[in-house]
Amino acid sequence: IMDPITRAMFMGAAGAQTAPVEYVTQANISSQTSDASRTLTISSGFNVGDVIIAMTGNLTSTPPSVVSGYTDIISANGTWSTTSARSMRLQYKIATSTTESISWIGAYGWMVILRNFTGIGQSASLYENAISFTPPTPSISGLDTSGRGYLITTRHFSDGVIGVDSPYSLISPFGGFISENTASSLPSVDFSTGGNAFHLSAVVEVL
Repeated sequence: IMDPITRAMFMGAAGAQTAPVEYVTQANISSQTSDASRTLTISSGFNVGDVIIAMTGNLTSTPPSVVSGYTDIISANGTWSTTSARSMRLQYKIATSTTESISWIGAYGWMVILRNFTGIGQSASLYENAISFTPPTPSISGLDTSGRGYLITTRHFSDGVIGVDSPYSLISPFGGFISENTASSLPSVDFSTGGNAFHLSAVVEVL
């Protein structure tokens, strides 16, 4: 009998890779004004073997450590002034139970659960020394064009996202997504936010 992680990877190798990656559920905490011990939990609506993509962020120029049990995807950081910095990390894990939590020291975070996972593709981050209502996302290239990929783009302190330019669609309240992607590259697009936003963002391709 295979353990859940081995089974998930075996299913991918055995032919499930032709099925598009599918969105299952999500959770996030509201933006906080200071760094502290944070925990975020999802306890329903998904299966063992689904993949969890998690973002953790804080108010320093040093990204949070990789959450225990997770694999690092990409981190990003930026410093606006001597008193204003942000950093974040994207990471992933195959769900081993139907209750999953992340814990970190920081001010913001989210979890998205997806199905039909076989691996992580391309990723990119973007920092611009600016604050505005329309912070940009990174451009990204080298993408899988088979139509099964799922892209998530997000920004730090992103629970105020109210829109994102095409071809992304809004994944409220923290970013944008493209499902069944067939483009080999995507240019930078802009988020719409409810207030001035720090220009620190990232995108990850899930296959």
